[in-house]
Amino acid sequence: MSRQPTSETDGWIRFASLALIIVGALSIIDGLISFIDDGYFIVRKSELLVVGSYKAWGTAHLVLGVLLLISGIAVGAGKTWGRVVAVIVAIFNIMAQFSFIPSAPVASFLIIAFDVAIIFALTVHVQSGQALAGPRMRDTYGSGPS
Repeated sequence: MSRQPTSETDGWIRFASLALIIVGALSIIDGLISFIDDGYFIVRKSELLVVGSYKAWGTAHLVLGVLLLISGIAVGAGKTWGRVVAVIVAIFNIMAQFSFIPSAPVASFLIIAFDVAIIFALTVHVQSGQALAGPRMRDTYGSGPS
């Protein structure tokens, strides 16, 4: 039984895919800036919210950015694993950006807002309330609203 996406669901998935690619690129840029010029950021290393160096944060942003970029491409291609990975990585990215707010407040808040919209798009806007309704879920809880 295959289900056809509605135009609203399809639009949200396309938005999430594009937003994931944008947020991934922004995170990669943040990571590269951390390696190239740590004087760019507002806060000195000693005043970071979480202990560490800008190079450590740069590595974290690069890894998250690449994962967001890959999951954005997967979501755009219609891969279910891409949606799952995207939600998990977006949650971790929110935590990383929250810790990075003192260093780059505007960029961090912008990326957090995008991450929240991505999670909303990938978890709320699914057809007939069938998110996570694989065969086991359907056997346990029924097929969903009729």
